[in-house]
Amino acid sequence: RTFYTKECYLGPFVGEFGHLLSHIIPFVSFLNSRGIKVHYCGPKIHKPFFKKNDGEVIYESYLELRDFYSEVTPNCNDPIYPVDIQNDIDLFISKSKANGSVFWNLLNKSLYWEGYCTWIYHNNLLKVNKFKNNIKKTNNKKPSVVLFARKKGHNSQVRGDDWDFNELILKIKDYCSRITILGHPAFSHQFKENNYDNINVLITSNNEIILNECRKANFILNQFSGTHYLGVYLDTKILLLMKGNYNESTLMKDSKFRKKLNSKYKLDLVNSYNQIIKKLKLYEKKGD
Repeated sequence: RTFYTKECYLGPFVGEFGHLLSHIIPFVSFLNSRGIKVHYCGPKIHKPFFKKNDGEVIYESYLELRDFYSEVTPNCNDPIYPVDIQNDIDLFISKSKANGSVFWNLLNKSLYWEGYCTWIYHNNLLKVNKFKNNIKKTNNKKPSVVLFARKKGHNSQVRGDDWDFNELILKIKDYCSRITILGHPAFSHQFKENNYDNINVLITSNNEIILNECRKANFILNQFSGTHYLGVYLDTKILLLMKGNYNESTLMKDSKFRKKLNSKYKLDLVNSYNQIIKKLKLYEKKGD
């Protein structure tokens, strides 16, 4: 019906960042590329990703939800949100009913996980609008790095053992032209003050800033989380911080899905400071 009527309501999305980048935006982009008007409902902070490289938006309308991630911890797209968010969600649902268009109710747990996500994973109705990378590829230059020092999923068997991010930064700083520490305040570790010229801490919920900083990076460093999908949108290499025990099955699924999303680079796993330094030194010697 969506393809027949050329219009639909999709949402509300209140879930995890990785789900947004891997399942939501690529499907909205695909629908937009087929001339389908998409009315979307989700957090306002996610709007910067719903654009093409030229700045044109990929939705017909966007009902904004306030940023509530400091108050609750999302899981998939389960209906976990503060009470006041329900008013906006009810408004979105009522608009979809009044319009009579197809309504992809993403808050229906069985529809979202067992239907929508599984269906998206196994079909090709996906499109990723790449954001232009602002890097000049040169040899013999230390790489610029962004680090997502996430604390969500502490001791998760999916992502492996925790890292001491303050120590990590001190270990690699001499091999980087710049290290920018990014992330939403609700999901990020705090950092000690430093006096190093090439280390910049930008813990923020402003995804315009996050996107622009990632555009300037040669590498994105993070533990196993959906943040790695940023590399797909930017054609940026990912150094995945993995040590100890982790879920290889989940990693394989994400690797397969990145290929479906036309990722330029594979996930590059590192499990020690020395491995990271080796990758950084190799870039300085050879470039991209």
